[in-house]
Amino acid sequence: MLARLKRFFKDWSLVNVISVFGGVGGLLGGIVGVIGMYYSREALEVSRRGQDTALAAQKTSAEAMALSQKSYDRDAGKVTAKLKVLEGLLADGFIPEPLMYHISGSEVVRLQKPQHMQMLNPRMVIENTGDEPIDAVRLECNVPFFASKFFKSEPLAEFKALRSWRNDQLTTEDYLLPGKLNTGDRAVVPVSRVILTQLARIQDPTLPDSNHHGVFEVKCYGRLVGGTAYDRADSSAYGIPVDLLWIPKGFSPDEVKRHLESDKPVVAMRRRK
Repeated sequence: MLARLKRFFKDWSLVNVISVFGGVGGLLGGIVGVIGMYYSREALEVSRRGQDTALAAQKTSAEAMALSQKSYDRDAGKVTAKLKVLEGLLADGFIPEPLMYHISGSEVVRLQKPQHMQMLNPRMVIENTGDEPIDAVRLECNVPFFASKFFKSEPLAEFKALRSWRNDQLTTEDYLLPGKLNTGDRAVVPVSRVILTQLARIQDPTLPDSNHHGVFEVKCYGRLVGGTAYDRADSSAYGIPVDLLWIPKGFSPDEVKRHLESDKPVVAMRRRK
């Protein structure tokens, strides 16, 4: 065996030796190239992941900046609740017989006790017409017309003398919604409490048996989720009018207080289809 190896290497020339080393070097170079390609691909993958992470971070940063800007705009009053009052409702499509009162050849609604207001069940239907959700509404009631002695004197003359005092007597009532009022959603808001509170404030206690007549104007405001201020509904420039007669002796402060403590209606939500 040793003799064979000697004869084999004896016939080698310098060229053969260089060729062998060149082949081995080429083989090692190929192996190194394959390893380099593998790590190059790994580096490219790591770089791509780094780019994706950077893009995700930029997106998160942009969203955070947009949210911060929206919060600032909301606090600055640039983003407001947008809602519309669609209609006012009384009772369930008809006026209960105990509330009907005949006067001057016509029938009008007359209340003699707080429970009659519950039977009348005045409400307003609102819709969120903006892009931001609403979580609360505020009702505001005033009396643009009032008369307590219109069988004995000219009502407009009496009203004219009391106009500024009546208009200063604003009553508000806040309602937290049972859920978010999103774009296109509607809600039915009860207005009986705010009217009843206002009614008890403006009536003349010296005329307990005299018919009182008032036009109650109810306006609606909405509050954005996370907001602190209320914004007026688009159609609440003049409010929803509710025209009523009532007898003060049935609406003493104690009676009205007891009724308000027991009667706490809630807002009914109507989701967008």
